[in-house]
Order: sequence, then C-alpha cells, then structure tokens
Amino acid sequence: MGELERTERRGYRLEDVRSAGPPEPGAVRRVLDGVGSLYDRTVDAVLTTPERITTATEARRRLDGHGRDGDRMSEQVNRLAVLALPVLKRMQQAGRFAKLPVVRRLPYVASAATVATVASSLTRGVRDVQVVGSFAAARLEAAAGGATVDPELVKRVTVQLYLDPSRPPDVGKRIGPARLLRRWLTRGLLGRDGRKAAFRSIDAVDNLDPDRVLAAWRARGGV
Repeated sequence: MGELERTERRGYRLEDVRSAGPPEPGAVRRVLDGVGSLYDRTVDAVLTTPERITTATEARRRLDGHGRDGDRMSEQVNRLAVLALPVLKRMQQAGRFAKLPVVRRLPYVASAATVATVASSLTRGVRDVQVVGSFAAARLEAAAGGATVDPELVKRVTVQLYLDPSRPPDVGKRIGPARLLRRWLTRGLLGRDGRKAAFRSIDAVDNLDPDRVLAAWRARGGV
C-alpha cells in the first residue's frame, strides 16, 4: 500500500483536495515526501553526533530548549511549510479536517495560518523528535554494549514512541509520514505546544525494554 493510500485511510483524500480547487500537480505527494525526508534527516542528525541524552530528566530539560541542528534544517523546514500551507488550506476548504475528531477546530485556525506559523509548528516537532530520538538511541546503544545500533531501528522506535507512547514499539512496523504531518501541524496550529505529549514519549522511552527491542530486530535479520 502506497503512502497516498495510507493517507486516504486516515481521512486525507487527494480527491477532496482537488475538490477545493485545482492543486499544483503532485502537491500532496511532495508534502508527504518532505515530511518523511525531514524526519529521516532529524534522526540522522542525532545519530551522527556522539552526544546522547541519557536520562529522562535531561530529556525533559532539553524539551524546553532549542533543537540541535535547528539552523541546518531551517531551510528544509521553511520549504516544507511553503508546500504544506496551500495543501492545508485546500483540505480545510474541502471540509476534511472537520471529520477528524482530534482536529475539529483546525478549519478555523488554519484559515489564519501563515507560512511562519506552519514553519514554527514543524520546528517544534523536529526539536521534540530530536530529544526523543537521542534518548531512544542512548537506551538501545547501552543495551547493545555501546555498539552502534541500526539507524532504521532507532527511527522506527522513535516515531512509534513519539506518536503513540502508550504502546510498546513494533520493530516490524513502518509509520508513514501522514501521521507525522498531522502531529506536527495540528498541535502547533491549534495553539498547543505538545509538551505533555512529548513528556509521555520521554516516559515511554524511559520504560522501554531495549533488550526485547534489540532481540526482536535481530530476529528479523536486523543488526
């Protein structure tokens, strides 16, 4: 199943975007690709530095600071905001957001959204993922005896604990960018800083069983 099909299952249908006016060809696809690329780069930036967040206390403190590599990613964030804003507005006009319980207020808020607002929401999301990802990487690496852990495993664990901290991560599961897009944009556009949700993600990493996660990954042929 492709990303657009998965997106449609969550209520974002390309036909509904088109019904609100002729979008630029491939706009939704480019936004989803942009979100996926930004997430990959965010976690890669964490993994390419030897610095790790090793405690939940430190992670919570970092959530109130600035994300690492924020300046390096600002250009990519701004480009994605420019792409995402017209798609958001077309979805709003098509009435798609009203059908999603968690974002029922979004049509009103999105009508006043600007590129700067969207970019700010994305930047906050990137910062939160960096913190969660660094802490998750530290716990997995410690369980691996200090050895390097497969970046793909870190990305899967991070995104799952970031989006759904109430469930243990499933290493065989890949999360498409549509859910990240919804998290990053709706919280910011609704005026929520997402701090409580990010704290729950930190607690989930702290309660993670890294030995079980590594064993499950190796069982799938991972390293």
